Amino acid sequence: MSNLDMTIMLAIHDALRRDLEEVARRAARPNSGLEAAVGWQLFSSYLDIHHRAEDDLLWPMLQEVLVERPDDLALVDSLEEEHAQIDPMLAEIDAVLRGESSESLGDVVDALCTGLRAHLQHEEQDGLPLIDDVLSGEQWATFGMNSGARVAHDAARFVPWMVSAADDPESFVDRLPPPFQQGYRGGWADEYAKLNVWG
Repeated sequence: MSNLDMTIMLAIHDALRRDLEEVARRAARPNSGLEAAVGWQLFSSYLDIHHRAEDDLLWPMLQEVLVERPDDLALVDSLEEEHAQIDPMLAEIDAVLRGESSESLGDVVDALCTGLRAHLQHEEQDGLPLIDDVLSGEQWATFGMNSGARVAHDAARFVPWMVSAADDPESFVDRLPPPFQQGYRGGWADEYAKLNVWG
């Protein structure tokens, strides 16, 4: 039984996995259309924001709590290192799409798929249980508020992007902060649907 509410963290992971599958499908086509897809822009932007929030806020919080637990610190360090390997892949894919790199789109997307899938599994299997074990509810809420502030300017797209990956969207929305619930039900979902994010 989890002590901390991981709902939003896991929903973000689910949305990233969903989009990653679409990116891989498109990269396998002769004309991927990725460069013009709103879905690629959202995926790459939200992955970057998610990783930066963990790098700037979550890992330092854990490192402070785990100062006398070297094995657990090593786990946090490995998760941080995985970010350092994954994040440049987004820039490389953008460079390929702009014609500024001679790398194969399929190859760089394959590398992203392999790295990101493994990282998300590692974080969920080992990182989240550690977080649940050592962080207080207050610390986790602080991380949630501060990371949420990083997408507040784009909440009208971010919230529906995340909700659309949920198995039970309505129940998921019920667990969101009230402003997100109100925004989603007050028009964000309809406006997001009009974006036709993958064309």
